[in-house]
Amino acid sequence: MLDHATIIQLVAKYHNLTVEELMARKKTEPIVMARHKAVWLIRQFLNLTLSDIAKIFNRHHATILNSIEVINALYKYDTKITNDINVLSSYIAALKPQNLNIKEYSETKMKVTNLILIAGPISNDNDWANKFNLLKIFYTSLYRKYNVMTPLDTDALAYTLYGNTVGKNEYESIFLSLLCLAHTLVLTPDWESSEFVKIEYKIAQLLNKKIIFDDSIYKDNDEWQPKFDVPKSIDEK
Repeated sequence: MLDHATIIQLVAKYHNLTVEELMARKKTEPIVMARHKAVWLIRQFLNLTLSDIAKIFNRHHATILNSIEVINALYKYDTKITNDINVLSSYIAALKPQNLNIKEYSETKMKVTNLILIAGPISNDNDWANKFNLLKIFYTSLYRKYNVMTPLDTDALAYTLYGNTVGKNEYESIFLSLLCLAHTLVLTPDWESSEFVKIEYKIAQLLNKKIIFDDSIYKDNDEWQPKFDVPKSIDEK
């Protein structure tokens, strides 16, 4: 369930704080900034008034308004604030009821359990489908008790759920919902060239997912080639 307590817990964990530390009246800059982010996100994602949020944080509504204005101002030019808000917003969006339904659909209708989710950029790569097909073959043969999904599978799921109305937001929500379900996130060698994949990596860290930085394929003459002699291990949780 997406509520203010969930958002506060998420922001606290993201900043290695306890909920009590985030909610306290401490003036330490990292804690104050984390609290600003929590206020901003609650205002963004929940249908709450400034007075409602003020009651949650036991603050005056003018203090709540100040927190929102601080984040609005910093988001325009502070890259760390921008990244933090983008990562947290992406994860919170995945917790919306309609996106939790995607997770339930994946588990019940598609029987997706023990999921290995492979992520990497698809823009500016004409051979991206081959890249992910090679990786799916590799991991499926290596870990037979796991389901393996790539952006190709996410595309198929998106069209199953949304039809021709599927867009970037729907696609990203599905992928993040699957990430919540996944046992392991596999990142392709070129993963850092994608801003969205970097968000996926941060969220996987936040969720304590197993992360593999894959080197079982390589680019040769603009085509992806397999290296099938690379050992892999996935620790059981």
